[in-house]
Amino acid sequence: RLLNLEGNPVSKEGEYRMYVLAYLHDLTYLDYSLVGKAESVAAREQYQDELLDVEEKEALQDEKMARETAAAKHTCELQEANLAVVETIFEEMFAEDT
Repeated sequence: RLLNLEGNPVSKEGEYRMYVLAYLHDLTYLDYSLVGKAESVAAREQYQDELLDVEEKEALQDEKMARETAAAKHTCELQEANLAVVETIFEEMFAEDT
């Protein structure tokens, strides 16, 4: 909830404060100064398009991770039942048809 980048070269950038507030919306203090709710909302509005892109990418990554986790769980269940070969047998059978 507190971030101090004072003295960091990035803090000399023109829109640095708004950029940081847009992406780190839970900050209470930035560079030893209290962050107001209005300032935080204004920052998110200013960078709304970029934030939506980031959220979409994160959602896609989350979906991919969920699919991979489900596939790994399914594979483990098949291995525990000594049916690991079942997972690939259908792919091999249909691969010849295409």
